Amino acid sequence: LSITAMAYQSRWNSTDQIPERLVDSGELSRFGSLNTTDGGKTRRLSLSGKWFDNSPEGQTQLSGYVIDYRFDLFSDFTYFLNNPEQGDQFEQTDRRRVFGLQGTHSRPNQIGGLDGVLSFGGSWRGDRIGEVGLYNTVARERISTVRNDKVQQDLFSMHAQQLVNFSERWRGYVGLRGDLLRYDVQGREPLYGPVNSGRGHDSLVSPKAGLAFTVTPAHELYLNVGTGFHSNDVRGATINVDPTNGLPADRVPALVKGRGAEIGWRFQPSEDFSLTTALWQLRLDSELVYVGDAGTTEPGRASSRRGIEATLRWKLGSRWRFEADAAISRARFRGLAPEGEGNYIDNAVERVFAAGVIYTEGPLTASLRLRYMGPRALDTLNTVRSRATTLLNFGARYAVNKQLTLGLDVFNLAGRKGNDIEYFYASCSAGEVARGACGDGIDGRHIHPMEPRSARVSARWTF
Repeated sequence: LSITAMAYQSRWNSTDQIPERLVDSGELSRFGSLNTTDGGKTRRLSLSGKWFDNSPEGQTQLSGYVIDYRFDLFSDFTYFLNNPEQGDQFEQTDRRRVFGLQGTHSRPNQIGGLDGVLSFGGSWRGDRIGEVGLYNTVARERISTVRNDKVQQDLFSMHAQQLVNFSERWRGYVGLRGDLLRYDVQGREPLYGPVNSGRGHDSLVSPKAGLAFTVTPAHELYLNVGTGFHSNDVRGATINVDPTNGLPADRVPALVKGRGAEIGWRFQPSEDFSLTTALWQLRLDSELVYVGDAGTTEPGRASSRRGIEATLRWKLGSRWRFEADAAISRARFRGLAPEGEGNYIDNAVERVFAAGVIYTEGPLTASLRLRYMGPRALDTLNTVRSRATTLLNFGARYAVNKQLTLGLDVFNLAGRKGNDIEYFYASCSAGEVARGACGDGIDGRHIHPMEPRSARVSARWTF
């Protein structure tokens, strides 16, 4: 039996993304801000417990948790485009309590004389959201309400899986998962809240299967196929009217099905070396797209992604370890693109590489880690692409004794001037409005720079 209690609280000011055109013209510094009141605060309290029992008859695990969560976020991505006089800052709020239970059991069994393992279980998560809201603000003061809702939602899940060892070389599994989501949205904004309220449910059944073949003790081939899902904001499942303009709004499904498959090769000649590579594909009935100028996500068109990934872990003697991960992927919307749009998925990463070297001797552990993220499309037509970014970090830990460990981290060791994020959309600053240069908005890149070279020292005490 184990019980864990955690508490977390944070307050911050943030620069958010800024127009790259203002940085290039010198009107704004690279680490500047167009609204110094952007930021937020959050708090999270949680209590969780786990009980488990291992015996020759099987393994049983039960767990549960309670979370109290508070969140306020103030953002301003378009500045003075929509409201030239007061600005476009908005506040997102979330006040919720989350409850959850989960139980699993697995036991060895036989099917037709073949050894196997049967596992099954179920879970429940209940969200009691006292307030989830969106407000227009000026310097963190509310001036109007876009949405203010009270939401209850429960997700019930059950799963079962049967693993079978067909021979010394062949093994496989089949599994089935069922999910039922129930939700109740109560709109409290007086104008459109009642018509956007409602309740409902959604459910999905997700099968899966896999097969593995041991070619030699060092080589293994595997295949996995199955379905899963991602969830949408349930307010989108009950909406009737867009509260920003009063026009009719299309509802979206609460649960969106996805279908995936992978085929891979695993090479592990010893415990000191392992190499895994896999070809994969994922098809979603609806892509969840981030909208940079609204600071939110919206359901998009059906999509298809495919790619190749590789992972390397290599221990060179007793002191040195080397790790590397690489991925190449292609992401596109499916079907005929609407007029004026293409089929590229905005900001879908295409090439990623990460590598690390770790040195350990006695109480000292030091590491050097590299991360590369290649260019990607910033619009559906692929007419604007992000820049590649490369980041090098250093870390060291020294165990003074069993209780005390000292640490040093140096971020962006090479001092590169890359961007953590890049979006392409229209915005207007106060100066552009004053000059009469805004019009319907100025399209351009909006960036958030990587942190400059910086260091952090830490001390950890265990008792």
